[in-house]
Amino acid sequence: MTRQLDLTASRTYPMLPGPLFGALLPLPLPRLFAHGYGPIPAVGSVSGQTGDWGSAGQTRRIHLRGAGTMREVLREVAAPVDDQSGGSFAYELGELTGPLGVLADRIYGSWKVEPVGSGSRVTWRWTVSPRSSPAEAVLPALGPMWRGYARRALGELEILLLPR
Repeated sequence: MTRQLDLTASRTYPMLPGPLFGALLPLPLPRLFAHGYGPIPAVGSVSGQTGDWGSAGQTRRIHLRGAGTMREVLREVAAPVDDQSGGSFAYELGELTGPLGVLADRIYGSWKVEPVGSGSRVTWRWTVSPRSSPAEAVLPALGPMWRGYARRALGELEILLLPR
């Protein structure tokens, strides 16, 4: 039985959940993931996307800077019912190439926006399925690097949502 690696990062923002979710879901990946962290590269571009990102079943190919691509499928979208309520969306990354493709067969990800106080908490999760038994043995080393990558992305999200 292969063990998956579960990763989670959260941050709180001074913005209501509905507007935050509405801005987050269609945000261009090269803007949100403009910076890499260690061996995890930044997103360089996206291809094959039709229209705004926001409907379950949509697909696109993510091209990482340097090396690597992955196919993303938007699996589920639960939009907030109003500005005060939370929402979430889930996706699957497959057909990974490059450095991540050596370690991971599939990555299941999700973003959740929930109300907290007068703002929102955003939680980003990844569940990484190892490509092989040897990859499973070294997969835990990805954790600290992903957490650094997530901190950068969540910081970038604040800059994009709340320009100074």
